[in-house]
Amino acid sequence: MLNALIGLEHHKATTTEVFKWDGQKRLFREWEKDMTQGDAMKASAIPVYQDLTRRIGLELMSKEVKRVGYGNADIGTQVDNFWLVGPLKITPQQEAQFAYKLANKTLPFSQKVQDEVQS
Repeated sequence: MLNALIGLEHHKATTTEVFKWDGQKRLFREWEKDMTQGDAMKASAIPVYQDLTRRIGLELMSKEVKRVGYGNADIGTQVDNFWLVGPLKITPQQEAQFAYKLANKTLPFSQKVQDEVQS
């Protein structure tokens, strides 16, 4: 959710953009196709979000994660895996609180972007 919010807020992708599958074998067959962000979210398609975070870049991503106070807000030095194996830590309670704020559209992102991520 966070990567999508930041990517949309900063115009690094759109909801209708199709992220092209690079033809590489993936962990799950569902990931082996072209996808929109919505498709990627439903499939938890990590490669799409890694592509998106590379577009966002380390500096902007770090700034935004700190701005929204996501977990310990430490993404380290690798923008495309900080939420998988990096130093970012977030408790289940913090994650649930973040999802609750998104559901109520009270995150520090535009209403339009929060609507897009919810749909």
